[in-house]
Amino acid sequence: MIVEVQKWVYSKLMSLGYNVYDEVPSGADMPYIVIGDDAVIDDSDKVKQGLEDSVNIHVWSDYKGYKELKEIVDAIVSALNFESGTQDSVNIELCLLDNISVIREEDARHAIVRFKIKVKEV
Repeated sequence: MIVEVQKWVYSKLMSLGYNVYDEVPSGADMPYIVIGDDAVIDDSDKVKQGLEDSVNIHVWSDYKGYKELKEIVDAIVSALNFESGTQDSVNIELCLLDNISVIREEDARHAIVRFKIKVKEV
């Protein structure tokens, strides 16, 4: 089920007009979005398998301030928060923003946006 979650998140993020990666190719131009690590817990019931997937989405920008990074973060939140849908054999019941971290890296700005996504099999 977590591969379906990644596909669903990827399709939502691609609609924003930025490059979205699972693995960033060498020489990729910023800004870009990376679908990162997951932390998954079982959320099955007596009838259907389910899970809650905490997905980290990383945003990278080489803009000298935080404006570009925060605009992309806002777009991600607008695209995913309170959303639901179907991907292949699973129902994305609800996607909720968990937290956001904004970090100054040596040569870039970096944000980590975490969502909790509840999923059940169809």
